[in-house]
Amino acid sequence: MCSAARFAVRFGPVKLLQALLNDKLIDINHTFDDGRSLLHIACLSSNAKVVAFLITHGASLKALDNAGRTPDQLCFCPHTRKELPSRYQTTLRMHKKQEASFTEKEKIFQLSADSESFEDLQMMLHTLEFNVNRDRDPVGNLLLHRAVQRGMSHLTLIMNLVLVHHADVEAVNNKGMTPLCIAAHLGYGIIAEALICILGADPNTCCSLNHWTPLHFAAKKNNTSVTEWLSWSDTCNTQPLIDSLFAGISHLNPSYWSNICQA
Repeated sequence: MCSAARFAVRFGPVKLLQALLNDKLIDINHTFDDGRSLLHIACLSSNAKVVAFLITHGASLKALDNAGRTPDQLCFCPHTRKELPSRYQTTLRMHKKQEASFTEKEKIFQLSADSESFEDLQMMLHTLEFNVNRDRDPVGNLLLHRAVQRGMSHLTLIMNLVLVHHADVEAVNNKGMTPLCIAAHLGYGIIAEALICILGADPNTCCSLNHWTPLHFAAKKNNTSVTEWLSWSDTCNTQPLIDSLFAGISHLNPSYWSNICQA
């Protein structure tokens, strides 16, 4: 499995995928252990820009995963589907979603704990009636709260839940904490920046129980870098954040990526 390649097609940016291809660490039709190709995962992740890039560069639309499905059969997002060739532009035929059972909801929460289960989680979220803003785990967390609690390994899921599945970035858990309050409390600076600068979280939204802002939580834990950043978050600019997330991508060292990529 190639962790960098999975990250690139799940979330982006395209330049990371381009770098991996240029350095011949993967090819355009690279497949993973589950039989899914780069295009399968990009479609399932609703990553329209990467889908467009892969199609333009000759990725196969006929590749089958281990369940015998082609990439277009995993393309549930209408916006992403527009990037496929015209013959695939018909609406994907889907049975009406069935309400997720108690066991299926448990499974969804279990999958959310493991960043390697991202694709399996996406399949369930796209095919079952599960409300990301209502359905909670036994301790009162929504999926977004759980993802934030796990930090950088779950950045892709955090972005996906908000941008694709419309999770409420201001939703509170049983402790009255928003995702941003959780990130500040745990000292996850980049997650906090992403929540504000990319996903639109309000840095002044208070915990509904003790009325603390994210800044209070960061200061209480002496999370200096997060405290300093939250103090000037009203001047937020997305580009520095994006640059910090993907620093060095434009001059990737092939030997570095070879250590984490296994063909």
